Amino acid sequence: LKELLKEAYPEDDGKWAPNSWVWAGLKKILNTAGQGQKKFIPEEWQWGDNTTAVEEEGTHWMNNQPDQKSENGLYQNQMRVSRKGKWDDTFANKEHPYACDYQGKYFFSDQLTTWDVANET
Repeated sequence: LKELLKEAYPEDDGKWAPNSWVWAGLKKILNTAGQGQKKFIPEEWQWGDNTTAVEEEGTHWMNNQPDQKSENGLYQNQMRVSRKGKWDDTFANKEHPYACDYQGKYFFSDQLTTWDVANET
């Protein structure tokens, strides 16, 4: 995914720029009310194909992530991947490009979109 992101956006606009991240289809489904856990619990996360995350995926998170912060009644329950391949939990209303795995092939959209729009696609 990080290579697709770099190809679509060759210029690095900074760590927190919307085009420095990509939605990758992992969403928190349990304990979503912002308990502020700074620990990855695989059973609480689910991929877009409804499979549960696995323990080994916990090594991909940035330091102290996921932290499930809250803002204006919203919680960080969606995962995005950085240009460096690190994971971060963030808000569904953020806009990023998205990628999906379809029968073993990755498809990438360089349009900035919210989690919900990306998930419907």
